[in-house]
Amino acid sequence: TIPAGVSEIGNSPFMGTDLEIINVEEGNESYYQEKGVLFDRKENALVCYPRKKAGSEYRIPDGILRINTRAFTGNQELKEIIIPDSVMEIKEAGLSDCYNLKEAELPRNIKTLGKNV
Repeated sequence: TIPAGVSEIGNSPFMGTDLEIINVEEGNESYYQEKGVLFDRKENALVCYPRKKAGSEYRIPDGILRINTRAFTGNQELKEIIIPDSVMEIKEAGLSDCYNLKEAELPRNIKTLGKNV
């Protein structure tokens, strides 16, 4: 659980952990969670999808503009990620090491793909 007072989280948070869900304490003005996935309020970004989160398909919510560095790294459960047209950037290694991933169609509006996406 991320406390309400946390205002900044760096790149690749929780990388290498076996988290199944991420919680954010109520009152946090910078971050929120939706179905156990961590998002940045101010930047409309997906910060971290837990490595051990159950489910073979994930639909990123409409309105998210960016997938942060290593946001999905190492998830072995996902076979499909549905990325909305609102996503304009996938940062470095955003989808890396998802060995069972079979499908992730890039949106039409994407402008930036980081290294090792």
